[in-house]
Amino acid sequence: MQRTEKTIGRIGTILVNLGYLPEENIAEALEKQLGIPYVDLNTYEIKIDVLNIVTAFMAKDYRIIPLEKTDGGLTLAMADPLNVFVIDKIEKSTGCHVRPVICTESGLDNALFKYYNIGEERR
Repeated sequence: MQRTEKTIGRIGTILVNLGYLPEENIAEALEKQLGIPYVDLNTYEIKIDVLNIVTAFMAKDYRIIPLEKTDGGLTLAMADPLNVFVIDKIEKSTGCHVRPVICTESGLDNALFKYYNIGEERR
């Protein structure tokens, strides 16, 4: 197989790009494997006050979206919830303990567009 943009990257992304599986299946499998909840950002409504915790620049640069803040903790949707570099940066900048949840790349893109007006909405 020749290496192309579709065949370089994480295995889940490659399977989605090649059309073998939908993104949601990969996210659900990761949820079971990692024990990290999956959130469908296409149906999840985020309260506007939570969005102010993370700047638009941070959301775009780190590929994250804040979902909830409770008891000093911040639930953060991430396509890569194992990215400890991002989790550490957000914890330091917000003073909150980050609780990561899994989301799909397209769901994240749609949420970034909807809530921060970043990028183009995917259909």
